[in-house]
Amino acid sequence: MASTEQKRMPENQITIYYNPEINKHKKTVAHAKSIDDVLAIPFENMPEAYMVWTNIWDGIKGNPEVIFDQDHPKYDEIVKGQISNFEDWRNIILHNKDMIVAPIAIRGEDVVICERQTEIYKLMEVAK
Repeated sequence: MASTEQKRMPENQITIYYNPEINKHKKTVAHAKSIDDVLAIPFENMPEAYMVWTNIWDGIKGNPEVIFDQDHPKYDEIVKGQISNFEDWRNIILHNKDMIVAPIAIRGEDVVICERQTEIYKLMEVAK
């Protein structure tokens, strides 16, 4: 269940979902925090709320597999060709968070999959 703080996030708040065990993810969060107000939430604590997931779904604009690590050993079995709708996609993610390829940054309705630290700037440009 999402916390009250999460439900009432200001429109300009950046939220980053990430894996704190991956150095590249931690660097992305640190980079983002050095330039703006950021709420960082580990993947394991990601809310199951539809609002969060529909925002991410809409933000990746019809490319549901972009969020998954295609080099992950389970990718072909669990993801490839298995996503026909939002519910399939959401269920796969909720049960396989270890397959998320990069931090997911959100500001308002804008979503960026941060495969590089500097991709956080895409959300900075949106705020202007």
